[in-house]
Amino acid sequence: MNQSKVTSTNDSIQLKNTLYDQLAKCIENQWGDSRSHQHTYCKLVLGYVFVFIGAGLFLYEQKKELHDGKFGVLGCVIAYWLLQVASFMYSRFVENNETFVGYIYQGNDHVGTLNVSTAMQPHSPTYQIPCLYSDSKTRKHAQGELKSSVSSCFTEDGTFVAFEFDDFIKSSVELVAKRQHRD
Repeated sequence: MNQSKVTSTNDSIQLKNTLYDQLAKCIENQWGDSRSHQHTYCKLVLGYVFVFIGAGLFLYEQKKELHDGKFGVLGCVIAYWLLQVASFMYSRFVENNETFVGYIYQGNDHVGTLNVSTAMQPHSPTYQIPCLYSDSKTRKHAQGELKSSVSSCFTEDGTFVAFEFDDFIKSSVELVAKRQHRD
């Protein structure tokens, strides 16, 4: 049995992160999807650029005196904030709450793509999961929005009950895929 425990059932960030991780595991286990890591790679590149800016600033200050290093610090601070804005814009407009992007294969043939986004309002127990299934052969799309109460997936002491969440996700995503083939 796959169980994890959150430290506080009142912390929506911990609850969302637990559900995000389990959502991806469930979909990958059921359909054997090849998960797209594009968003992760973009964020990693931005993170490494931040590290290089910090290292460059440290080395620059080692070579120069405090007074001479002011312009280097100013340049690094400006670059840092430009990268922060770029990271925010990417998260807001490109990533757009996508939790999972998976490529579905039958044998070696790519048959579809499953895009799953998630949303959870700060003081709401409802976990919303909009899904978009795209069939690559017929070029048809099917959309569906799943809604679940977060409280049904956690016990009172904060232990996550994975099988209930997995059952809900499996049945709901199958309905979205069947709806696409029915239309």
